Amino acid sequence: MKLRGYNLRKKKSLPYLFFNDKKYSLRNTGYYGNTKGKRQLIHIEVWEYYNGEIPKGFDIHHIDRDKSNNKLKNLEMIEHAEHSRKFATGRNQYTKHKI
Repeated sequence: MKLRGYNLRKKKSLPYLFFNDKKYSLRNTGYYGNTKGKRQLIHIEVWEYYNGEIPKGFDIHHIDRDKSNNKLKNLEMIEHAEHSRKFATGRNQYTKHKI
C-alpha cells in the first residue's frame, strides 16, 4: 500500500502495566484491563490476589478516586448499592437533582 502512495496510519501504543505476569492496557474508561483470557480489571485482580474472592454484591473502590492508582492501600471493598449511591452521582436513580 505504501508503494502506491497511500499513507498508513501509525498504531498508537496505549499505556500498560504488568501484574501477576499479566499485561493490563489502559481502557478509554480510565481503568486498566486485561485483554487476554478472562477479561478482568487490574484493581479487582489486585484485591483478589491479596484478599481473596469478592463476595457477590460488593465493589472495589479507589479511595483517592484515581483509577490508575491500583495499590492495595488505595482500594476498599464496599457494598454495590452504597458505592452507586455515593460515587455514581448523575448516573443512577438515587441522585437528587436540584430544580
